[in-house]
Amino acid sequence: MANDAQKKIVQQNAATVGKLRSAIAAVFAFHLALSYGLRARSVRLPRVCCSCLAMGPVCAIYRALARFAQPSMDGTQTLRNNSPITQGHLFSALFDVVYVLLFCLVLLSFSDGMRWSFLLLPLGAVAVLWVKVARPWLFQSRFDDEGERQKQLEMDQAYAKARERAERGRRKYKF
Repeated sequence: MANDAQKKIVQQNAATVGKLRSAIAAVFAFHLALSYGLRARSVRLPRVCCSCLAMGPVCAIYRALARFAQPSMDGTQTLRNNSPITQGHLFSALFDVVYVLLFCLVLLSFSDGMRWSFLLLPLGAVAVLWVKVARPWLFQSRFDDEGERQKQLEMDQAYAKARERAERGRRKYKF
């Protein structure tokens, strides 16, 4: 049986997926109405390609989030893999990708020149990679202060002693 906390998480996940579905449908309807309905003469192949390229990942990510949000039952009728999809690094990144792509689709609705806005996603990924990985690895020292360096040295010495003891023990009982 599912307890109240698990039921609440299932309801929150369903509400989150419902809001995301509504946002995707609203943006797609807005884009279709503005781009292809009101300006039907200005429909060009690059605009259609950008629309399809934006909606493909949005729909795929939505399906993945909806599939994860559905509760699964095991043989004893208890919920498994039940966690909120609004928390966690991967899920927040997926929501960010969906929202950025929807923003780019809205910008594309106003002008053909806005298709360059689709570079926001790769540029954002490069910026995050630089801030979280490359810059700390290249420009920051491994140890911020002397105390941390001393702790690391003590841990290395303790590890070496433990390894030596383990080697002595292996030699003693070797057959």
